[in-house]
Amino acid sequence: MNARRSIMRFVLSLLLASGGVFLVHAERPDAGICFLEYGYLFQVHPRPMELSVLGMFHPAAPSAARAPDGLYWARRGERELAALDLASGRIVASVRLAMRPYDHVIAANGKAYVTHHTLTREGFWISVVDTANRSALEPIKGVEGLRCDIEAGERCVYLCTMEVGEPHTLRLYAIDTQRDEAQTLFSEIPEGYDLRLAFNDGLLYICRTGPLQGRDFAPIRVMDTASGRISVQVPATRLEPISRITGKMVFDRGYAYLPCAVSGNEPAIARLSLPDLEVDTVYRSERAVWRILGLVEDRLIFIGPEQTERGDISLVFYDLGEEREVKRISLVEFLKDTNR
Repeated sequence: MNARRSIMRFVLSLLLASGGVFLVHAERPDAGICFLEYGYLFQVHPRPMELSVLGMFHPAAPSAARAPDGLYWARRGERELAALDLASGRIVASVRLAMRPYDHVIAANGKAYVTHHTLTREGFWISVVDTANRSALEPIKGVEGLRCDIEAGERCVYLCTMEVGEPHTLRLYAIDTQRDEAQTLFSEIPEGYDLRLAFNDGLLYICRTGPLQGRDFAPIRVMDTASGRISVQVPATRLEPISRITGKMVFDRGYAYLPCAVSGNEPAIARLSLPDLEVDTVYRSERAVWRILGLVEDRLIFIGPEQTERGDISLVFYDLGEEREVKRISLVEFLKDTNR
């Protein structure tokens, strides 16, 4: 956390030195793989393995999400969720919320569900924003615990939370995106893990992060979202040689790709076949895989730590055929070069 704060101060110093202006490349609305770091919305160009900046939000904004109309929404001010138009690189709308945004997703119907880290007498809140009308709707109150992960499905948004006090109970909620009502699907008391969620083809994949804990431990569970029932439980013994799950699944052409560690703490990406989730291939990585952004042909693109004392963040292109990193771009160095 301290490393990321120092990076943020460094990026802010670049902003101040440049009068707060960075070069922005206007792009078509179908911008493809985009991600947010340091408050900048970046676009990945997979074939030339290059990067460009589409626009800017708040430096502490943790994530951005695309609405059905093509606008990207993220935190802008202290209590604002704002929309960026990719064609112009400009903020075209903003909605003020009751408290500071933390993380959010946008459902298929255009509603944004925004988590907060402010505890109230009514528990934690989920703000709801109608991105089409650019207005705040009634918030969802009474959520128990801080957000661990949030994922949009077809008819529901799924939210995992962890209570702030002992025994730190984990809960999984389903938020009906028509009625904006939250229902608790299950709760459990974790032993050294939290949850990461991923949705694909009507199924919710629930991964317990942290060390795999023996024969009776199920690190991955699969929920049929139509019935709300757990349809598959994958025991730790079926995931060898994975030693721990470290991130969120993504899906591509009949496989799930899972950030993980092997041989104790060696970073890797596991490819699991669908639907049985058998380990197909384990790709060793030079650095930790924080977030997989996507795959283009046989090239996997992810965010990981830059190997510097400052702890910068890198965009990494990993060739699955060659089983190695083929290019990395330091985001801080890229922003410095862009500003020259």
